Amino acid sequence: MYDASARAAGVGLGYFDGLHRGHMELVRTLLHRSAERGLVPTVLTFDRHPSSLASTQRSADRTTTALMTLGEKQAMLLDAGVEDVVVQAFDAEFAGMTAERFLDEYILERLHARLVVVGHDYRFGKGRAGDARLLREWGSRKGVEVIVMEPVRMGDTLVKSTTIRNLLAAGQMPEAASLLGRGYTLSGVVVPGRGLARRLGFPTANFRLPADRVLPPPGIYRSRARVGERTYEAVTNLGYRPTVEAAGAEFLAETCLFDADLDLYGCTLEVEFLEKIRGEEKFDDVEGLREQVLRDIDRAKELHRLDENGWTLARIGRIPVQVLRSSRFRTALCTVSVRVPLERASASANALLSRLLVSGCARLPERTEVATELDGLYGAEIHSAVEKEGDLQVLHFTADALARWTDGSSPIAATSALLFEMLLTPAFDAYGRYDATTVEEERQNHLAEIAARENDRTRHVIDRCTERFCGDTPHGLEEDGEADLVRALDPAALSAAYERCFREGAVQVHLAGAWEEPAVSAVLDAVRRLEARFPGGRRLPLHPAVVPAPLPDGPERRTAAPETVLEYRKVEQARVCLAYSGAPAYYSMDTIVMTLLNSMLGGDAHSLLFEKVREEEGLAYSIFSAPLRYQGGLLLSAGVPVDRTEEALVSMRRQVAALAADDFPDRVFESSVRMVESALRSRGDDLGALAAADQGGLAAGRRLRTDEGLLMLRAVTRARVVALAGRLAERTCFVQLPGEDDR
Repeated sequence: MYDASARAAGVGLGYFDGLHRGHMELVRTLLHRSAERGLVPTVLTFDRHPSSLASTQRSADRTTTALMTLGEKQAMLLDAGVEDVVVQAFDAEFAGMTAERFLDEYILERLHARLVVVGHDYRFGKGRAGDARLLREWGSRKGVEVIVMEPVRMGDTLVKSTTIRNLLAAGQMPEAASLLGRGYTLSGVVVPGRGLARRLGFPTANFRLPADRVLPPPGIYRSRARVGERTYEAVTNLGYRPTVEAAGAEFLAETCLFDADLDLYGCTLEVEFLEKIRGEEKFDDVEGLREQVLRDIDRAKELHRLDENGWTLARIGRIPVQVLRSSRFRTALCTVSVRVPLERASASANALLSRLLVSGCARLPERTEVATELDGLYGAEIHSAVEKEGDLQVLHFTADALARWTDGSSPIAATSALLFEMLLTPAFDAYGRYDATTVEEERQNHLAEIAARENDRTRHVIDRCTERFCGDTPHGLEEDGEADLVRALDPAALSAAYERCFREGAVQVHLAGAWEEPAVSAVLDAVRRLEARFPGGRRLPLHPAVVPAPLPDGPERRTAAPETVLEYRKVEQARVCLAYSGAPAYYSMDTIVMTLLNSMLGGDAHSLLFEKVREEEGLAYSIFSAPLRYQGGLLLSAGVPVDRTEEALVSMRRQVAALAADDFPDRVFESSVRMVESALRSRGDDLGALAAADQGGLAAGRRLRTDEGLLMLRAVTRARVVALAGRLAERTCFVQLPGEDDR
C-alpha cells in the first residue's frame, strides 16, 4: 500500500550473504548518499538465496549454504547504520514478478526510493531480466538516482560470496577473511560433552554446528571465542572425534579457551576461525591424542603470539576495547579515545580539557607529582593529543611504558592504571572544578601551540585553504579550537566539557604491544569503572560513512566554479595551495588508488610536482601534495617566487591534467608502487605506527593486515590512477602574497 506520508528512502538491493568487503562498500555508499540527501537508508534483502528456489538438492547446492544467518545479517546491517532492513520472502510468486513491476511496486511505491544502490552484477525480475542498464533507464524516467558499484578486488581476486564459500570449504581461513573483511564465525549454545577433554587437562566448550551454514573441513584451528562481553584466544577442533567416537558421530566444534576458567554450559559461544593448524586425525589411544592436543595448544598459542593484527578484546557496556598484540617491542601502549562532534562552541574547551586531564589527578594534582611517579616507572609517559576525523573531534589519552621490567613488574599496567585514575578522578576541587591556577597554566601552554601553528606559514596556508574548501561545515574547523575562545574559558566550562565528552562521546580503548593477561584484566576493570562513572545518556554512534561524515559533495558543489582567495601577509615568499575534490571517500577500498596517485603527484621525491615544477622549471622552493582523507580531497602546496606565482599555479595544474590524460612516464607509476609498498611494509617497524594504522582502520570501518594492503596495492593499475585523476576537480586556490597583513 502506497503511503504518501512516508519518508523517502535510499535503497540498497541484494542478498548480501556474508556482508563481505564488496557488500560493505555498497552499504556505506548507500549510507553516505542517503545522509547527504536526507533519505532513510534502507536495505531490501531476501529470506533465502534466489538460487535455492531452483535447487532440487539444497544440501548439495553450495550457493544455498549461507555465510551468515538472516538474523546475523540484519544485526550487522543495523550496526553499520542502516535504519530499515526489509526482508522479502523469495517464493515462486515473487520470483515470477517482472523487472518493471518489481521496480514500480516494491522500490518506488512501497519503499519510496529516491536513490537505489546495487552491485555491478545485480539482476532482478522474472528470468533475471533486470540489470544495471534497465535500472538506470527506469531511474531516469522516475527521478530516482541509481548508483551501480564497481567490483572490489583483493589482488587478482574478485570479492564474491561464492569465492569465499570455496575458500572456507578448503580450510583457507586467512584468504577467506581477506575477502570477508573479518574472520569467519560460527556460533552455538554450549552443550555438555563426555568430559574427556577436562580429564585430559584441557577443558573444552562444545556446540553443535548449524546445518545451513558453510562449514570449514574437519581439523584443528587457531581461533578466538567470544562469550558475553569478552573474547578469548583459543584453539578449536572441528570434526567427528574419530579417536573416541564411533563412525557416524555428530559433527561438533570443541573450543579450548586460553586464560579462562568459565562455566559455559547454556551460554552462546561465537567462534572465529583464524587459520587451520592441521587436519583431523585418528590416534591409536587416548594418550596419543592427549600429547597431540597439547602440541596443538602450544602451536596455537605461538601463532596467536605472532599475530600482529588488531581485534576486539571486549565490549564493556558502550565501550569497545581493542587489542593489537606484539612481542617484538619492549614498550606497550594503552590509548583511550573520545570522539565528539566537532563544533566551534565546544572544540576549544575539549582541546584544553585534554591537556588538563593528563596534568594531574585528585591524588597527584601537580604535574611535578605526576612526573615523579612516571619516573619511578622507568621513563613511562602519559600524554594527550587532539585530532579531527571529518566532522568529529578526537581526544586521545595514551599511556606509553615498558611492558615488563627485569624484576617481573609491569610498568604498562601501573601507567595505564594512572591514566584511568586521571580520567576518573580529575584534580577537581570540592565544587567539581579545576583550580584556576592550573587552568591558567595549561591555557598558556595551549595558546602557545595555537600560535606556533598560526606562525608556521606553510601550515597556515594549508589550514586556510582547507577551511575554504570545506565551506560552512565542521570539517574546516580547527581541532585545537580558537585562541579567543580558549582565553574565555573558565573552570565551570571545563567541568561541563568533561561530563559531556565522557557521557555523550564515543569512547574506545586500544591496547598495543606485549600485553599479558593480568594487565589486560586490570584495564578491563578500569573500563568498567569508567562506564559506570558516566551512566545513562546516549553515546555518539560511530557508523563509518555517516559518523564521521565525509564532506558533502553533491551536484551543487560539483558544478560550482572554483574559487580563488588572495591573502596578504608580512612574508617574503609567496605560498600557494590548490584543493581538489573527487577523491574516494575515506571508507572506500579505493583509497589505496588515492595513496598511489598522491605519491605520483607530489607525495614523494620522484613525483611529477617535484621533478617538473621544482627541479625542471625552477618554480618552487618546496612543493608537495597530500590527501584530505576525511574530506575526500587532495591538496597541492608550494612555496614559490613572488614574481612567478601564476606560472607555478599553471604548472601545478598541468601535472594533475597529465595524470588524467595518461601522459606520464611508466617510471613514475612504478616508483610510486615501490614507495607505497615500502611504506606498508615498514609500518610494522614501529609500535606506534602499527597502533595508529589499526585505529585508522577502525575509524574507516575496515581493518587491513599488511598483506591485505599489499594485495590491494597489487590490484591498482595505471588505468585506475588515470580514471581517478580524471575525477579530480579544482575547488579552491589559496594564494598568500607579501603585503600589508589583512588578518
